[in-house]
Amino acid sequence: MRLPKPLYEALPFFLIIMGTLLIVLAVNRYEYAPTLLTWLIGIFSLIGGTLILAVRLIYRIRTKAEED
Repeated sequence: MRLPKPLYEALPFFLIIMGTLLIVLAVNRYEYAPTLLTWLIGIFSLIGGTLILAVRLIYRIRTKAEED
């Protein structure tokens, strides 16, 4: 299954923003956020978004180098 291009392009930025938001909520001890779960989801979202961006960047650099 493939994602539509706009969703595919926006996914890592969404993950990074949500991860940052969740970590900020955990640091500020927002009363409705369970702290450990919020930290874990935030960290995994940040890591996931960063990895997707890195893999995408490496792939695009390689395919561009092969075309030249």
